[in-house]
Formats: sequence, structure tokens, C-alpha cells
Amino acid sequence: MTVKDLIANRQRGSSTVEGLVAMLVFFVLLTLIVQIGFLVVARTSAGVALEAAVRRGSVTPGDLSAVRTRLSRDLAVTVPGAGDADISV
Repeated sequence: MTVKDLIANRQRGSSTVEGLVAMLVFFVLLTLIVQIGFLVVARTSAGVALEAAVRRGSVTPGDLSAVRTRLSRDLAVTVPGAGDADISV
């Protein structure tokens, strides 16, 4: 084995290690980006749900029959086959 062969083998090994490190960094960054994306979606969904709850919570007493009808319709869409729900405030 000559010195040229040793240098060629060493350089080939170095590129393999660099390639593995590059793939590791890529997958770590990809995982981080996906997690941040899910966090943004979850935060937005929670904000929308909270705003909807606040809007629905501000009902005047005269609108109770309309609210009851809407809740019954939402219940039928959400849980097919459900007949009634007992709700108290």
C-alpha cells in the first residue's frame, strides 16, 4: 500500500463522515421545522376555538331558544344518532 492509497482512503472516509453529519443536521432541522409547524397550527386552532367560545358565551336570555336549536343541530352533526344532551350553565 502506497502513501497515495492511504491518502485516498483517508479522504474517502472523511467525506463519508461529512455526509453522515450533513444528513443528521438535515433531519434534525427537518424535525424542528415540522414541530414548529404543528405548534403554529395548534396555537391557531386553540385561538379560534377560544374566540368561538367567547362569542357563543355572550348570549342574551332572549336568544336561548336559538342557542338550543343551534346546539342540537351541532350535536346531530358531531355525534350522528345522538338524540339529546343534558347541559346546565
